[in-house]
Amino acid sequence: MRWRLRCNPYQAEARMVRVKVKLPAELTPGAMRVVVSDGATLDKMMTRTGAQQQVGLADMVAAMNRMHANDRVYVTLLDHATQAVLEGEALPGVPLSMANVLEPLKDAQKMQLTGESVVEAGSADAGYAVSGSHVLNLLVK
Repeated sequence: MRWRLRCNPYQAEARMVRVKVKLPAELTPGAMRVVVSDGATLDKMMTRTGAQQQVGLADMVAAMNRMHANDRVYVTLLDHATQAVLEGEALPGVPLSMANVLEPLKDAQKMQLTGESVVEAGSADAGYAVSGSHVLNLLVK
């Protein structure tokens, strides 16, 4: 699947950016949200946020190396499966039985659960810094 996005760079001509998107084979019929965004928005969706997270220098360097570039446009699917974020790493598609086993980590603020899994579907080079996001609601048949 390919999408064409219109970008309006600051003090430059608008241009189209084509993003090749790979949809998972196991998509379930129904409503689905698709996020078109910059790298910072994607990083916020995939990592743990909040002041309770304490990290050392090595953890901070590892987290910075995992950050998405800010000169790309990202297309992300929000799946209906539960996602866990454990020590800064996203674990998409966690079964509820597994989430119940991990409950003590949630109480100790080492893990957080979200109602949707973030699935990266594609990205494209924009050629300049990108900022912002847009959520699209799609119906999968």
